[in-house]
Amino acid sequence: MANESAIPVQIKATFRIGQGMPQLWNPLTGEIRALPDYTQTQSQTVIPLEFAAHEAYFVVFTKADAPM
Repeated sequence: MANESAIPVQIKATFRIGQGMPQLWNPLTGEIRALPDYTQTQSQTVIPLEFAAHEAYFVVFTKADAPM
């Protein structure tokens, strides 16, 4: 996911996956952090995200028992 604009943005990203723990992966620094603030149903996950100007991340879903 990426913010292609020159201003910071806040979004609610919806993914078509209803299982797993979301993590935010920074492609520039290699930092990986948990995303504890999300809602999940059987078929989708909604995550509030904030992006600085021109910032990008990968959102990765892991098994619930996978280590960070």
